[in-house]
Amino acid sequence: MNPQIAAAAQACLNRGAQALVEMYTNTALLLDACDVAARGYEQRTDEFRLSTTQNIPQNIRLPVELDVAFHRSELPDQYRNPVLRRIAEDFVIRMVSLIDGALEDVFEEALKTHQPALGDVEVGKMVRAAWQSEANGHVRLFNFLVGEVGLRSPAGKRTTVQMVFDRYYELREIRHALVHTAGVLSAKHLDRL
Repeated sequence: MNPQIAAAAQACLNRGAQALVEMYTNTALLLDACDVAARGYEQRTDEFRLSTTQNIPQNIRLPVELDVAFHRSELPDQYRNPVLRRIAEDFVIRMVSLIDGALEDVFEEALKTHQPALGDVEVGKMVRAAWQSEANGHVRLFNFLVGEVGLRSPAGKRTTVQMVFDRYYELREIRHALVHTAGVLSAKHLDRL
């Protein structure tokens, strides 16, 4: 691989990794907050209801709000089950989006260096089509990085670039199912997996 492309790719991936660590840290704090809330509501003995809209300032409320109220005894289970599931689903969705963005940045930088005659408009179109499947079953981004730019596995590593992308394709299918079918893998998803 061209050293200039390798350096640009490393910078893109480093930025992506930093953003991923920050996202992971924030998610860990949310998980901790759920545990603290669940234990706190379990220990309380007073009777009350918690409204999901009561603390929204009047000036930013919608004319018609959908309010859900939970009795104190319902809150520990809410924080231990559906809320945790939502946090985990959101983490996967955002993680894949973040990695998509980092890989698209690598693709863009590689395109600009490898094909300097391309204008910004052409590069933008190619980046938007990065995840389009091609005849060999891989996406354009993979085919370009491996086939044209020469991305290879590090020397001495048993994991191949194809293996890494295959696992990532699986994560993208799971993200797609979380976003579009409430986490249910359809026959189409299963075929791709």
